[in-house]
Amino acid sequence: MAVLGTIETEIGKIEIREAKVKDASSTVEFMNWVTGEVDYHTYGANDFNIRPEDEARMIEMFHSRDNCLFLIATFSGQIVAVATLTGGVKERVKHRGTIGITVAKRFWRLGIGQQMMRIIINYAEKSPVLTKLELLVHEENIPAIKLYNKLGFFREGTIQRYFRFEETYYDGINMGLIVD
Repeated sequence: MAVLGTIETEIGKIEIREAKVKDASSTVEFMNWVTGEVDYHTYGANDFNIRPEDEARMIEMFHSRDNCLFLIATFSGQIVAVATLTGGVKERVKHRGTIGITVAKRFWRLGIGQQMMRIIINYAEKSPVLTKLELLVHEENIPAIKLYNKLGFFREGTIQRYFRFEETYYDGINMGLIVD
């Protein structure tokens, strides 16, 4: 797969490309590690209970559908961010794509999330199928909310008590972008 984006930073070059089947094990390892860094995810450290062989099938599925995209960002050969766009399966919802994005904390504020989001939006705008992008963000993830607003996403609603960490609840904010 070709490199879809490159970011030159003070620490070096970060490349963004589509995930390959051979990335499955390292993707699972990354997700199990990175989700323990902050409480903005729907699961915690070592909670990403997907086997590498299942992740490989998932990556293959992303490549086989015209409304899905699976991106990874690498630094010195290591995965530092993952972003997915998962389009609906059934005819009535194929036009909707749900975005999930995770960037390792050490690599925040380098433009990786913004570049990955721009690649996803560009992909959706060129898609003959997708007309709407959606995502859900933790209410306290203010930098992400600001980024999504900057990219044209709008707030569609709030899901109360979507997240729970220990004994504290947090809302999830639904955001959307029309891309026709």
